[in-house]
Amino acid sequence: MMQRLFRRKVIVQKCTVELGTYFKLMKKDGKASCSIWIEGNTPVLCDLYVSKSHRKRGIATKMIRLCEEIVKEEGFEHIFLWTREGSWLVMWYRQKGYEPTGEILLRPGESFRNIWLRKEL
Repeated sequence: MMQRLFRRKVIVQKCTVELGTYFKLMKKDGKASCSIWIEGNTPVLCDLYVSKSHRKRGIATKMIRLCEEIVKEEGFEHIFLWTREGSWLVMWYRQKGYEPTGEILLRPGESFRNIWLRKEL
């Protein structure tokens, strides 16, 4: 029930292109947003953002849950995300059920490593 109420406060746009499917989610007040990129059998949550004035209110957690719900509605049983290795976000995502896959993502021009995390839905 609570998640349904939150979903009413979020604009969800879906775009299907040759490479895959892209969802953009934005809270109607503009204070939070995130994206889902689905290529093949790999749904990835990315670009999670909550404005500083609205942090520590559970909004990021609700956005993640909504992304998970959408990915499940699209027929997937898992979702991925990546974050900087050693960041406090690794533990934060783990508290939400995401587990490291053991894979490292090295992005061009970055001097740090990112790790992939996965959650079964």
